[in-house]
Amino acid sequence: MKLYIGQGFLTFAFITSTIIGGNASPVDSHKWNVEVKPETTVVTSIITNYSTEYMTKTETKMVTKTNRSYTTYTNVSYQGTIGSEYYLGVNDLKKYIQIPAKYGGSKNKPSKYLKWLIKSEDKPSYMYLANTKGDLSNYCLNVGSIKNNKSYYLSISECSKSTFMFKYREPFIDSNNRKIKSPNNIIVYKNSNTLLTNNKGIPYCLYYTDILRIEECKNPYDYPNFNWKKMKNGYHTQITTTIETIAYTNTITTSTVVPTVTTSVVTSVITPTVTGYEEDLDLPMYTEYEEEYEHPTFSLDDDIPSEYLEILPSQKFEDFDISVFCCLNLMSGANPKREAYFKFKIEMDKKEFLKKYEIDYILLNNKHISNEKLLFEYDPNGFRFYSIYFKNQNKINMIIRNKETNQTYLKEFDIETEIVY
Repeated sequence: MKLYIGQGFLTFAFITSTIIGGNASPVDSHKWNVEVKPETTVVTSIITNYSTEYMTKTETKMVTKTNRSYTTYTNVSYQGTIGSEYYLGVNDLKKYIQIPAKYGGSKNKPSKYLKWLIKSEDKPSYMYLANTKGDLSNYCLNVGSIKNNKSYYLSISECSKSTFMFKYREPFIDSNNRKIKSPNNIIVYKNSNTLLTNNKGIPYCLYYTDILRIEECKNPYDYPNFNWKKMKNGYHTQITTTIETIAYTNTITTSTVVPTVTTSVVTSVITPTVTGYEEDLDLPMYTEYEEEYEHPTFSLDDDIPSEYLEILPSQKFEDFDISVFCCLNLMSGANPKREAYFKFKIEMDKKEFLKKYEIDYILLNNKHISNEKLLFEYDPNGFRFYSIYFKNQNKINMIIRNKETNQTYLKEFDIETEIVY
């Protein structure tokens, strides 16, 4: 048996091997005063709370949209029925204050521009002069200056300034209050619903003469100057493209998690107690034939996939060794019937070992030692002790748990509690 006097406490370390040979007898009694230093523990807790902040912003984007509209026109021509039978037309695309009949040309020698585009044959329509490709030009048939109190000259103006509409073969009531049905005339409208009439309410029609004009409508069968021949030349589809700018508003909400950290510090002072210690106690000492033995080393072994681990002296498990110490209760002296003081020590930096492993509980002869009886302390060198009290036990089982995998291992130690003097 070896007497260890550490800083702060007195320990008898009892090894697992039996002391063989040699005799022991009490010698001079010594009185020991054991100084037990308080241990100060500081626990710092960091608490983090999280809150969410929301921010909303509005974005406006301008997007251009191309719109296309399609309008179908009927391509028609009109021709006089008397004299040279000139067409209603001109030689050039331009404005005309007056339109001579000969400008339209004859059947044998027609003019360049004698085709007109109208939206409808059944309703009043603007008469657009077609260009050489058959598309809409910017010039339309219109009513110009006054000739006398009964008639007005025809003209050609820009379509944006044209205010009159025309329709072929429109029934009317003449000055004799006769209704003329299905005449081959070209009647004049002020707008899509209203006829252009004189002060007697008689409508105006196109009158074929050397200078084309409009006059009070008469029956074309009796007055051939009002008689026109219509010819259809097919259809034309006009594509109109417009670009529209549209504003789109989008609301975007973003969130940010904001941590709030609070720190609390708790300081406690723990004064260890030594069970069985009495001041001025006579302690037995060994003076002769003392044979020294090294503590056996027990290691965890990860090569054995069993729940129970064998005791493997001198083998390493991630450089962690566990040594067992058995201490006599200072009150009991050498009486083995009294309680003995058992400790086991982790001979490794406590931070490294306890980072991975944890001692769950102790079994004495297969009896579970409650957590209340499982204490721990640190020795002056910084190693960690787990301490329990027992009587005449020879089997100590320690349950070790891997914190990472949560797997537990059972470790068994043989403890000799009999002392031979």
